[in-house]
Amino acid sequence: MSSSTVGFGLHLVTSTSSLNVLENFSLNRRYGSTRSFLSTQTACSRTDSNPQSKHTSISMVSRRSAMIQILSSLIPLVSLQTQSAFAMNGLVMFPLIQPLSNRYILMHAGQTRADIRNIVCTNPVEKLSIDIHGLTSVGVKQTESIAEILMNEDSGVLESGKDLWIWPSQTISCLQTADILAYKLGLFQSRVVPEFSFLDARGFGVYEGLSMKSVENEIMIPNDSKDSYYRPPPGNDGTPNDSLQDVFVRVRQLISKTETQYSDADVLIIAPDWYTLAVLECSLIDEPLTNIHKYRLNPGQFHKIIPTIRDPPKRPTLPL
Repeated sequence: MSSSTVGFGLHLVTSTSSLNVLENFSLNRRYGSTRSFLSTQTACSRTDSNPQSKHTSISMVSRRSAMIQILSSLIPLVSLQTQSAFAMNGLVMFPLIQPLSNRYILMHAGQTRADIRNIVCTNPVEKLSIDIHGLTSVGVKQTESIAEILMNEDSGVLESGKDLWIWPSQTISCLQTADILAYKLGLFQSRVVPEFSFLDARGFGVYEGLSMKSVENEIMIPNDSKDSYYRPPPGNDGTPNDSLQDVFVRVRQLISKTETQYSDADVLIIAPDWYTLAVLECSLIDEPLTNIHKYRLNPGQFHKIIPTIRDPPKRPTLPL
């Protein structure tokens, strides 16, 4: 079965949903009781011009007592904001200290023509080029095989009865992979949500167009293993020169977006390279980015993530 015989019928779906604007806390209501307390005490502490006035028996409120009352009213608010840090700012915090709302499966798109040629093709300008990033017949078969696994309930990859959303990179290999999966799994095209930048392949800068295996084995992996901030030298054709930390920023935004939009769903993320997926997996399982080579996914491979949840740090207490 050649790639040219497959009717992909791509329909690009633009996800216009933005991060939800969550509830704002009203400090006025929180502080209302404190203000009432202070104003009442202040009024009672004023002495009447008549020395025999009954108000002279009420003592002044010390500054220490007033501060204790204010801090006591603030502590519940600070605790609530700490617990809701993810919900308030819309960003997933790493390492994870609370479970995610969804389940994640990471997949490297099927084999492409660039994979066969063994050349570095990371310039986003070319990501819609079928001549470079189009699936081969092998890539199509790899994707169909994965669809069979996903349809098998005994595999345990997908949760029975739960929503499945497919998030591919806008790179053509990922869009073709997602379209085959959606067709085989009987999903409407609305369940395929192309991601326009967060899942782009890691940019190799000046090494664009060279041998992928040579660049990875001799330059990228040795340097990445020492420093997650290593960037390849910039090139002259506009190809990004990304560090692992640059990729981390993008995948963190991606997860924050899906965590805001969905709940209790399976999310299948399809990327055109293994670097993006390995950085995401390391982030979710609390592994240093310098170890990404251990989590490499070759074309046509996938992996279900089991996130690592850390115990939250102890909150400091205020001395009274």
